[in-house]
Amino acid sequence: GIRDVERSRGLGDVYKRQGKTLNKAICITIDGTVIYRKDKFCLAQLNENKQETRRLDFKPDKPICMFSRESTDVLIGTVNREKAEGKLCKFDKNGHCVSEIMNDVFFQNNKNYRKPTKMAENSNGDIYISDAEVNVFDKMGHLRFSYNGEKTPTKSFQPRDICSDKMGNILVADIGHKCIHVLDINGRPQTLYYVSSSEKEEFDPITLAIDANHCLCVGCSDGKIRVYKYIE
Repeated sequence: GIRDVERSRGLGDVYKRQGKTLNKAICITIDGTVIYRKDKFCLAQLNENKQETRRLDFKPDKPICMFSRESTDVLIGTVNREKAEGKLCKFDKNGHCVSEIMNDVFFQNNKNYRKPTKMAENSNGDIYISDAEVNVFDKMGHLRFSYNGEKTPTKSFQPRDICSDKMGNILVADIGHKCIHVLDINGRPQTLYYVSSSEKEEFDPITLAIDANHCLCVGCSDGKIRVYKYIE
């Protein structure tokens, strides 16, 4: 199971000050470029000197999530409220769209366009999107499988962030059950990790990341980041 390595990293004040801004789309490419949502329809790009070097305007589409994996390319998910459709676009470091995938299933659960949608890419090129459920697509945009979690009479599956480990397993943060679901690369459930085990210390897992030492970093609703020894 997961062993707790570090209980807190003192980022509570940052979480509290920023509030809802933590839900905005943001990613960092392998060369250190920061891309974030500047306003409803526009993304901004910052270099290592914190200078804004580029703006990407998607109007009338709204960028809601993005991801960059071991390259300078960025995969960006957008929705169009009027057409009620979503698409994925891949941009190179110069801001040029190099590919575009349209699929009616993309973001189909995000009907009210209010809560953030998280996206990531696996080592085999699969794209997975965490919304009201988890949908996994191949690199051509074809739906491979969906995951609806485990539901009980008193709790529901409420996925937030999503990531993968070096073996291709998919990890999903679930605030409904206050746990992390682990699926294999084909979507078969492997185990559940409960990160909030005490009623006196209840918190939700919100964000997930695997660091260079294969530790699982979990950003929690109490404003702390908890680091767990996930893979020996």
